[in-house]
Amino acid sequence: MRRRTLLVIAVVGALALTCTTAARLALAGDRDRPGFDPYLHRTSGALADPVNLIFRGSLPAVEAAVPLVLGWQPVQGSDMVFYDRGEHLHTAAQFGLNLPGGSRFHLRLEAVTDERGQVYVLAGVHRDDMTACGHVGRAFDAARDLVAGQFARAGYAVARTALGNTAPGRQCDGSFTAGDGSAAIIDLSSRPHALNQKQ
Repeated sequence: MRRRTLLVIAVVGALALTCTTAARLALAGDRDRPGFDPYLHRTSGALADPVNLIFRGSLPAVEAAVPLVLGWQPVQGSDMVFYDRGEHLHTAAQFGLNLPGGSRFHLRLEAVTDERGQVYVLAGVHRDDMTACGHVGRAFDAARDLVAGQFARAGYAVARTALGNTAPGRQCDGSFTAGDGSAAIIDLSSRPHALNQKQ
């Protein structure tokens, strides 16, 4: 009986340590995991959209590159919150491209700094479709691939990373939408010399 009790205590302790370690990695980050929450949240705190783009570079650099490479312009949209190592960061900039039928491509940006002082920009991109309650975000993966493809064709280095952010977010019409859990990493420092001169 004593041995069984000790075994139960050991198993429970191991599970608690595993969960604590996983939580620490998700919130604080280490060399193998990001230190940011891989979701955008509504101002109420509710989960909304996945982070599916990461730009290596400053926010002004991204704001300059997006119109140049994508042809998207600044737009208005509901405010959302990024979380980075416990910090609440409101959306810094939004860009979009209008599509037929009231839809649009929509991009939200926020700059964060890692523990080594490196600045990068988190982004959530999707297609907004107009409904009776307003815009509903969909097509996260297709919009990400569109943006990544255009930056790659423009000569920027583009890679892919798995964030595992596949939890669905509830939209204003009651539907739930989600991405495939991966993000494209776009390195703005790799931009071609010709684009460098234009900017």
